[in-house]
Amino acid sequence: MIATDPQTQSNFITRLPYDIRAAIYKELWPSWTPRQHVVWHIDPNADETKSHLHREPCISRFQLHDELQTEIEALRQEKQVPLGEPLNDPAYRQRLESCWMNHWKCGERLDEELGEERNFFYNTSIGGCWCDKKPKGDRDTYLPMLLSCKFISEECLRFLYSTTTFVFTDMLALQSFVGHCQPPHPSTPYKLIKPVIPQAFRKYALHFEVSLFLDFQLHLMCSVLDEDWTDYNEMFKFLHGEDALEPVHSTDPHNPFDFHWLHLESFENLRSVKIWVSGRREGGMFSAVRLGVPINKVGVDALTKSLSAVKTSSVIVLSTHLDDDIEPEDGYVQGTVDSSGAQIWRRGAGDRFHPGRRLTVALSDGPIETSETRVLHLD
Repeated sequence: MIATDPQTQSNFITRLPYDIRAAIYKELWPSWTPRQHVVWHIDPNADETKSHLHREPCISRFQLHDELQTEIEALRQEKQVPLGEPLNDPAYRQRLESCWMNHWKCGERLDEELGEERNFFYNTSIGGCWCDKKPKGDRDTYLPMLLSCKFISEECLRFLYSTTTFVFTDMLALQSFVGHCQPPHPSTPYKLIKPVIPQAFRKYALHFEVSLFLDFQLHLMCSVLDEDWTDYNEMFKFLHGEDALEPVHSTDPHNPFDFHWLHLESFENLRSVKIWVSGRREGGMFSAVRLGVPINKVGVDALTKSLSAVKTSSVIVLSTHLDDDIEPEDGYVQGTVDSSGAQIWRRGAGDRFHPGRRLTVALSDGPIETSETRVLHLD
């Protein structure tokens, strides 16, 4: 038998500098972009074998302020509609209720590519798989490199994960990628989510972003309070026609606002986490569940203390609405801008513009509600 040379003696490794090798890895993945959405395709027929993770390019950049609110304010002034009166504009009405939230441009890009509207779902991970409606991917081009040898495979993964900002726009995809603090209740559709946590994600990822609806904590079984379980049980009865088997709330509910459920301590090289909280609820199956304490009522001191307690060397940037007694109206909250651990950006006490009640199932059918004061959409 002829002895094989060590992998580290390959000319590809010894003759080419890493920058050149990285450029080759990039060329082998034509659809690679520096920002990637991660969504979870849940099979409508509850077939666990057909539910899977999926990625889409992100064309939106993270902004601390709400660009959409700014654009609608300009539109309102252009149309001379007084605050407090309904504003009619189908396109902006649809964007306000987009399940992609501050990534509504990404949702519109996907709709255009697929030739159909998918924004009417409550979040970006439900509604089935759309992969068969897209052009064939580039899997065949990068798989040979990943399978060529252990050294190159690991280096290729390091390049892909360290140069990509991962973007999550719903709790289903997020928890499937980073794991649960407490598993979903077996009576919910979320029982289909079996976390597929890529080892390379925790090992090499430098940046990721999360967009959350105002009621994001309702997805966290570890944070369910005793008094809220009645609402959850009513939801399960609606879904299944019977009571849930047993409550799964914790005897010592976890604090959802310290973001422990992101498992940041498990990342080896993470540099930044950017979190954007919407001014409205997700709706859907959780619409009947009381929200309890929304993030705007937590208070800056409690938020700062919770975020500072996270065991990570990465910078956490949080953009959210906070109560009226907090300054400034818009901007970094005093005392957090220079923080090396957590920075909090206040987007007022709420939004001036919210999607009005739908006239039909289409997102574009209905007015834009305007308000003289900035409020949250808690219904």
